[in-house]
Amino acid sequence: MDINTNETTLPLNKETTRITHSNISAVVGLMHCLIMGMVFQSSTTLVEDSFIRNAALCLFTAAVFGNLLATLIKLECTASFILIDSIFSTVTAARIYFNSKMTLLLVVLLFTPYGVAIGYMMNIVPVYILQTASDKYRVLLLNSIGGLGIVGGFILFRNAQDLISLTTAFGLILGTSLLFGLFMGLAGKRVRLNTGRKFDLRNLTDIFSNGPNSAAIIILAMVSNNYAGINYIVFNSTTIFKDSNALLVFNLVNFFAQFVTYLGYLCTFKFGRKQLMLFSSAACLVGNLAFLLSDIRYHRYISFFFILSYNLGLGNIPFVLTCEVFPPHVLQEGSMIGSSANFLGGLLFSLTFSSTGKTGFIVSMVYLALSGLYFAVFMKETKGQKEGKYQ
Repeated sequence: MDINTNETTLPLNKETTRITHSNISAVVGLMHCLIMGMVFQSSTTLVEDSFIRNAALCLFTAAVFGNLLATLIKLECTASFILIDSIFSTVTAARIYFNSKMTLLLVVLLFTPYGVAIGYMMNIVPVYILQTASDKYRVLLLNSIGGLGIVGGFILFRNAQDLISLTTAFGLILGTSLLFGLFMGLAGKRVRLNTGRKFDLRNLTDIFSNGPNSAAIIILAMVSNNYAGINYIVFNSTTIFKDSNALLVFNLVNFFAQFVTYLGYLCTFKFGRKQLMLFSSAACLVGNLAFLLSDIRYHRYISFFFILSYNLGLGNIPFVLTCEVFPPHVLQEGSMIGSSANFLGGLLFSLTFSSTGKTGFIVSMVYLALSGLYFAVFMKETKGQKEGKYQ
């Protein structure tokens, strides 16, 4: 009896260990988004508004290149994470050294490689989670890329900056990237994507010939993720929440965003992806209108409504959709299309939004109306799908 028990439990223990290892690797992959959030938050510490705008422009433009690079070279995923972490740590060390001497040229030289690493990372993270996380946690982790991962980075950097020092906040980026790179090098689950070791143009042509609606949906959703208006709050947080309780309000807003992210995850099971995308698009449009018509003194209060609207749908669901509207054999190419669109939305933000102008809000409202209409007419519900497939 004892012998039989040992023979049956040993394989089960090995399988449990394998699943646990895979899930931990998926979580560490997701936690790389903390670094992205910290880098974005660090841009708000630049001394001039023009520096902040140019930092955003460099981040989003270079991210498109980094995203394409990930698809072209197709490194094994843990090797990709090590490369990304090396860039983050090296650039952050330079940022610490040059921070008191910052010029526009240095902004470009530092935030461009940051952008390349971010673009590369956002191509790999959703695909890596899909390949490593168990069925129980996969959707939760994909849904958490924006609201828990990136927003978590905002919180970590701002609190380290305000409660300790700016140098400590930069040190947090440096230490986190080194730690994650070390984990991926020593213990991360190795994943070679099933799309092959080399870039194949046929995968892209397959998407646009057999799944043009999938491509359109993910492009519109990913542009919305960065252009719905959330970056107005991110890049102008010091202005919007500028008072004696600025840090408290900042934390309340961002912890609220994380709570709504989890709430949105639960809502996807009841309402599905499509309904939440439609609600989020309409509500974010209303939020932009409120920003447009109100004095900046009231924008902190509108931010709560906007974050609720955004994180229930546009803030998180596009990352889930990436893995649901493309079949496995073109998943990384689909991720490349989605990530490129995401950074295009960020680029549009940096060109049209400002802390004082109104053009960005107007253009965003028009975009949200048109993209929401497309979702309503052409998007099919993906809730319950076991594997990605074209729409």
